[in-house]
Amino acid sequence: MDYPLTLEVAVFLVGAFLLLSHLLAVFRADGARSFVDRFPRSSGWGGLLFTVAVAWFLAVVVYGDLGEMTEWRPKIVVGSVAAYAIMMRWQPEFLAIRAVGMLALLAANPLLQSAFLRPEVSRLALVGLVYVWITLGLFAIGMPYKFRRVASILIQDSRLWRMASWSGVVYGAVLIAVGVSLVIG
Repeated sequence: MDYPLTLEVAVFLVGAFLLLSHLLAVFRADGARSFVDRFPRSSGWGGLLFTVAVAWFLAVVVYGDLGEMTEWRPKIVVGSVAAYAIMMRWQPEFLAIRAVGMLALLAANPLLQSAFLRPEVSRLALVGLVYVWITLGLFAIGMPYKFRRVASILIQDSRLWRMASWSGVVYGAVLIAVGVSLVIG
């Protein structure tokens, strides 16, 4: 599926997301820690994000070019809807973190497409982050309890929390600077 996303817009969007979310983690640390602690088992967030992920996947299947798999399109749609119903009903544990993993995998396509065949070396700041998201997304889907373990370590150690939060702020600022340099020329 082709997305109308340019590298400049993609870098700005991801940079702004990282910058804002990590600034919240820095300046509202107690609330952010509480959110990160409750998030993996949150049925509200799980249902919402999983629904968004399945809707996005269905849009890709229905409107995208499946190549040799085109004849399977109806079966994939029915199977996806059935899997959605089964997951919502019988597998609600860690659904939120699994959905974040699915969204990371789905977001990788438009973000990597935006950087495809671009000559600027600075695009690698986004591409590298996207490949980290792909790897973490696979772990989030397959082994969501690992996220909870890592999150509990970050939540308990305020020094690690600040370091992780400021790292996200800095990387977000770097991506925004990359976006500005791409726009300027």
